[in-house]
Amino acid sequence: MKGIYKDYFPVVWKYVYSSPLPMAISNVALSRLMFVNPEIENDKVISAATWVDINLGQQTELTENPGSDSGTKSFTVRNKYFKAINQVPTPQTIGVGFDNGGTPPPTVLVFNDIGYTYNVTAEFTPTLTAYISEDYQENTVLRGAIQTPYIWRQNLAALPQTSSWQFARDPVSGQYSITAA
Repeated sequence: MKGIYKDYFPVVWKYVYSSPLPMAISNVALSRLMFVNPEIENDKVISAATWVDINLGQQTELTENPGSDSGTKSFTVRNKYFKAINQVPTPQTIGVGFDNGGTPPPTVLVFNDIGYTYNVTAEFTPTLTAYISEDYQENTVLRGAIQTPYIWRQNLAALPQTSSWQFARDPVSGQYSITAA
């Protein structure tokens, strides 16, 4: 994807330590996308200050709430594009996340320093990819590619709202797999 690790950065969503295998991963709800205004410290997403559900054909604006002493911000949805516009007079971090039923929503893609009146237009296929590695922690902003091959990849738009998966290691080959449970 053009610009990855330069213009935008993926985020480690989940880190799963599993022993013994196999392990079931269930009730993964990932298919509703959101724009988020994440707080990042030391290349880790700490939380999201504000967020909004977004659908294809919509756009949203990030604004400062009038009369707010704490500089709180909010998103306003407009029916145009899958786009977020920074209407805060200072550069802002805007992320893409998904509604997993919790608050704040997990951030999975980060765009740093989006200037006043500039926008983030999401024109991508949201993909969930699984790797076997001990080098990363949950919510870490990835500044470069993961150096191990992925074991599983799915288009989030093709998954049902809630899914269950089986994570296992083949005792003969030593290979890991993820299959629908």
